[in-house]
Amino acid sequence: MRPQHSNIGLIGGVALLAACAGGSDDSAATIDPTGPTSITAAATTTEASAASESSAAGTTTTSDPTTSDTPTTTSAADSSTSAAPETSTSAGSTGDATTGAPASLCAPQGNLIEHGSLDEGMDGQAPAGWEVRQPGQPETCGGVHVFASGPAPGCDGGGITVDAQGQWDCYAVQTVSPYNSITGGASYRIQASVRSEGNAVNPAAWFVLGVQWLDENDGFFGDEKNPKPLDSADNDYDWKLLEWDLVAPPNARRILVWMSAHYPGKVEFDHVAVLPL
Repeated sequence: MRPQHSNIGLIGGVALLAACAGGSDDSAATIDPTGPTSITAAATTTEASAASESSAAGTTTTSDPTTSDTPTTTSAADSSTSAAPETSTSAGSTGDATTGAPASLCAPQGNLIEHGSLDEGMDGQAPAGWEVRQPGQPETCGGVHVFASGPAPGCDGGGITVDAQGQWDCYAVQTVSPYNSITGGASYRIQASVRSEGNAVNPAAWFVLGVQWLDENDGFFGDEKNPKPLDSADNDYDWKLLEWDLVAPPNARRILVWMSAHYPGKVEFDHVAVLPL
């Protein structure tokens, strides 16, 4: 029997296809025994999607850090002065008993993501218990794009900020749930406390959180993203609960969650969760 843990390093040589931001790719990835030991995903189609959506909106974007055509980001108020959360308390969550924070923004009960609280800070180039989605990309992008930051209002611990600094897809981080933590046909809620700024400049900059499924052989398939707003102005928001529900495919046994960098601005994350319904 396979050990019940979520050590990402145990997954050997997974080649995974990343779908474009406007759609999904249901093709299963295969395991390459000669490949790297970390979970990786190509960003080619994602970058192409950014260019395509941006062109349709009359704005030129690119993931090339040397270009000057990427939309400039705008500064927003410091998160320490954030207004009240935009969402109400959701069932199955717990608030901070000390501060009285809304339950929706703080640690939810039953989270299948072992390091979803993000309270442990960074471990190298990724949050503790997470990994860089495409190894080598941090060096290509240059600068510091993912770093520890403060928690959501009223919550304890800390959070993580992904700051693109004007460079699209620099860079995403991901983590995987333990073996056999997902039951095919069951319903799950994908959830995170998030705050976004500098992303209303482009309608393609809506994608901040995504998931993929793994089968019993650790083969990746599917591509699910947070709901897309109708207005690009809604790509910027104060702290809120971002959530949507999914039904696991019959052959799903684990779930991968990734914090995207598919935008020119920055997004602050806290309490990333997958919750059984």
